[in-house]
Amino acid sequence: MKTEDGALYCRAMPSSKILLGVLVVAVVAVTGSAAAQSTSTASTTTYTATLLGGLGGSIDENESGYDNTAVQLGFSVVTRRSSRFSFRAGNLGSFDRLVNLADADLTYVSVAGEYLFGEAGFVSGFFAGIGVYRLEGTRIIGGPPSNPTLGDGVSTTTVGVNGGFNGEFDITRNFVVVLEIGLHGITKGDAQFFANGLIGVGYKF
Repeated sequence: MKTEDGALYCRAMPSSKILLGVLVVAVVAVTGSAAAQSTSTASTTTYTATLLGGLGGSIDENESGYDNTAVQLGFSVVTRRSSRFSFRAGNLGSFDRLVNLADADLTYVSVAGEYLFGEAGFVSGFFAGIGVYRLEGTRIIGGPPSNPTLGDGVSTTTVGVNGGFNGEFDITRNFVVVLEIGLHGITKGDAQFFANGLIGVGYKF
């Protein structure tokens, strides 16, 4: 894959813009519906803080694999029985090689709307949101894959979108086990599409 901006981004920008528009509409639909009912549902509003860890990788690049470390902090507000507004801050990193970057990391902060399906002791749902992403690493300028020649460090900050599925299993009144599969798309960078699988704990209050 070429690293020149023109060659790389011309292929990826159209699909990224379409995905961004679709997910923005989804977020507005969910959160707008929740706001309309906030007066009658304020008494049911709850909060959940989560700490998750797992693995992930780049979808549009095969060499990095999916065994890269992923961590994520989350906070959500239930706006009515079937929806909530959530914040996520995470890192997908320890890429030995990501296209033409060595020791790469993807860090993000995002907001999302979520739609929930509740059962006794279990809640599942899907989410869609937007955020700010930073892709950092050291530029590979040559050499064999086993011993590349490294150049300067690079950092790209851009907007992006995310979406995925999650589930929560009650442990006690306040603690839950959380599972999440997330997809991330950024508008520019050596790689632009990522996925992670996470598991951890949440505290409801």
